[in-house]
Formats: sequence, C-alpha cells, structure tokens
Amino acid sequence: MQRIRPFIIFLLFLGIALLLRFFSFFPSVINHDESTYIVISDAILAGHTYQVDYIDTKPIGIFLIYAFLQLLMGKSVLLLRVAAAATLAATAYFLYRAKLSFGSRQEAAFASGLAYLFLNSIFT
Repeated sequence: MQRIRPFIIFLLFLGIALLLRFFSFFPSVINHDESTYIVISDAILAGHTYQVDYIDTKPIGIFLIYAFLQLLMGKSVLLLRVAAAATLAATAYFLYRAKLSFGSRQEAAFASGLAYLFLNSIFT
C-alpha cells in the first residue's frame, strides 16, 4: 500500500464515521444517556454544582465536554451528534497512529481504526 498522508487518513476516518452514523443524526428522540449529558451540562453552564445540585454516577468529564460543546455550538442535538462522530474519527486516527508506532504495516493500522469505527457506530 502506498504511503498515504496522515491528514488524508484522518479525513477517511471522519467520512466513514459520518457515513456510519448518518441516520442517527436526525431522530428528534434522544436516548437516556444523551439527554442526561445535555441536561447536566446545561445545569453546569447555568452555575450549578455537579454532585451537589445534580447527581449522576458518571465522572464529571463527559458533562464538561458537553458543556464546552454547548458553548461552542449551542444546544443543537444534531451538532452534538456530529461532534461525537468527529471524536470517534479522531480516536480511530489515534489508534491508527499508535498501531503504526508499534511497527505495524499501514494496512493493519488502518484496519484497527476501521474496526474501532464499526464497533462503536453499530453497537452503540
């Protein structure tokens, strides 16, 4: 396989992630986890304290990420879902790079990123 530029690999992962999750972007119904992330992150932005005013079993990190995304993009569920797909693509790319750093061939590294995308887009 010819050596492909890293940015092109990332764009491939991003395109695949968006394609795999495309039909999940538009349902207006949100699931329990997604609604919890949005409600608690909105409360954090309003000045409430996590685990005092709002309680959940998850670490605060996911709520801070959602709060940051709400600051950047507003309260659009569609944009939050696109950001989740972009995060999956970035993680697939980092997995690809890690596999390369361990001496794997580019094909095997790309396959590991693809497997990550498929497993996280189909079973979640």
